[in-house]
Amino acid sequence: MAPSRATRRHRVKDRSRHHLTAEEQAADEDGVSFSSWLSAAAEDKLLLREGMLGIREWEAEAGELNRRGAGGRRSASRSAPG
Repeated sequence: MAPSRATRRHRVKDRSRHHLTAEEQAADEDGVSFSSWLSAAAEDKLLLREGMLGIREWEAEAGELNRRGAGGRRSASRSAPG
């Protein structure tokens, strides 16, 4: 169940001034309003979540991807006669 408006407002009030200042500064550096910056940050977060879900789905079918395994496969394919 989604949090009520009162709950969301409470969370915003509970945030430390340090975090809010960093977000406001980032918005200013990006030349956008604070609300536009927050909206873009949320959109980026959703894209990252979608990408991670895609990776988990792929790994469920193909096996876990890791740097050592990927490097090993790359090395094997380079040494294979072609």
